Amino acid sequence: MIFDEDLTCTPSGGKWKQYLGGIALPLLLVGYGIFCMATGTADIPSRHIFDTVHGEAAIWMAIAYFAMAAFIYFHYYWGLHEELCFKAFRMKMLSVVVFVLCTGFALYVDSQLNP
Repeated sequence: MIFDEDLTCTPSGGKWKQYLGGIALPLLLVGYGIFCMATGTADIPSRHIFDTVHGEAAIWMAIAYFAMAAFIYFHYYWGLHEELCFKAFRMKMLSVVVFVLCTGFALYVDSQLNP
């Protein structure tokens, strides 16, 4: 099952997990990121369940959602691929860095717009 994985290691599973976890799930996040860019609003999980950000902060959050999709893609698709599995860890760490930076930028921009 997808929820039983250690995200720092390569996943276990076969082609179904590779395609469902490595393509279908990231496509949902990419779709939501495109929606955030198109509407200029994005939701950020917080203590109050979700906070909504607008404008430039939403763009940064959309990029963060793209990075989250990339992480999941690299973990499940590359991680289960015979030739790409050795490169998956570096790409996952790059995705984490992009996610953290973009989320930080989104929160900073939102705090400047809404003091």
